[in-house]
Amino acid sequence: MKNLLAIRHVPFEDLGSLAPVLDAAGYRIQYVDAPTADFDRVAGYPWDLLVVLGGPISSNDTGYFPFLTREIQLIEARLKESLPVLGICLGSQLLARASGARVQRAEQTEIGWHALTLSDAGQGSPLRHLSAPVFHWHGETFDIPEGATRLASSALCTNQAFSLG
Repeated sequence: MKNLLAIRHVPFEDLGSLAPVLDAAGYRIQYVDAPTADFDRVAGYPWDLLVVLGGPISSNDTGYFPFLTREIQLIEARLKESLPVLGICLGSQLLARASGARVQRAEQTEIGWHALTLSDAGQGSPLRHLSAPVFHWHGETFDIPEGATRLASSALCTNQAFSLG
């Protein structure tokens, strides 16, 4: 079995429909709650995959939520070692920040079911399976990190997904 750690920011934001897919791919899933996580202990375990999940806060709110600083440091360390990280929603913003990109307020809040437009690279990625509209609820966006490739956008948000490495 491969070991997957999912960092959860609120109890109701879990892997959802990805869990059975990851389980079928041979991952043993463990969760840690970011606000109370011991990131030193977490960093010391050889996770095969780190998944950073969503939540209703900003990746820029390190002053209000000090655990975000340690979480970003964990992501940075994994990126330096070329270890896989998947960021979803807030997780993608944390991944962008850990990669040196800027996260800022979006021109317009995006809430509801909307289609993604996949780039050529996105059409060749696992995102190619997202043919139906997906649910969005975010008021921030991120720049694509240097060296990364945009995978998806939407009508209201140019940068929805990227790959790096």
